[in-house]
Amino acid sequence: MRNRGGARRRSVELVIAATANVHGVPLLTHNAGDFRIIDDLVDVRHPSEVPGLGADAQ
Repeated sequence: MRNRGGARRRSVELVIAATANVHGVPLLTHNAGDFRIIDDLVDVRHPSEVPGLGADAQ
């Protein structure tokens, strides 16, 4: 049963990635490794890489 939760989580991650791809926007996440398998399809970035969202955000 443990694997079933992992599959569900993966499905949600793929929907998020597909949404970012369709809208042509980067996918911002603290867990870029979760999207490594599709990083050639979606621009995956850590929020700290985006001006105004990282450490410089106020």
